[in-house]
Amino acid sequence: MKKIVETLHVKIAFTALVFTTACMLQMSESIIDPNVDYNGGFEIVKNQLPVNWLFYTQKTVKDGRFTIDVDTINFIDGKQSLHFNVASCSGKVGRFSPGISQEIEVSEGDTYHVSARIKSTRCSINFQISAVDAFHTSNGTPLLVEDKNQEWKTYNASIVIPKHMKRLRLELNVLSPGEVWLDAVRIQKIQ
Repeated sequence: MKKIVETLHVKIAFTALVFTTACMLQMSESIIDPNVDYNGGFEIVKNQLPVNWLFYTQKTVKDGRFTIDVDTINFIDGKQSLHFNVASCSGKVGRFSPGISQEIEVSEGDTYHVSARIKSTRCSINFQISAVDAFHTSNGTPLLVEDKNQEWKTYNASIVIPKHMKRLRLELNVLSPGEVWLDAVRIQKIQ
């Protein structure tokens, strides 16, 4: 009887593990390289993704058709840029649309300036910086880009890190069909 109960407990535990794993959604893809900084030029790539960024890819965003790759022809800094080619998407920010994000450790009270070079065709883009902790978000200046110009432009935003916040989050989402190139992302502490 004891053997039957133990076997039943193992089967129940295994079934719960399988069910829990099957229900978990993969929200982003990333490849981390601790020997590389935030990789703002997208120059260091492993397994076809620039390292040290979280990507909302076709594997993780279920609503839409798009690709994310590096472009060695259209770039502004280094030898390549990050390229989004979006046929369709949800138009929602965060993990629901094609995009990238990254968080870096910061100190409360410090001011950070973020800049990026962006080129787009027919796209709406949400470019946002935020101070975050495990429970709260304090948004900086949102740069919603609706640009039909095919020239590279520089976009800038600054944020003062509020009390108790320990991380700076940078996020870019493509919110409508078209193409977007991103390059030369800079994060600079001002104070």
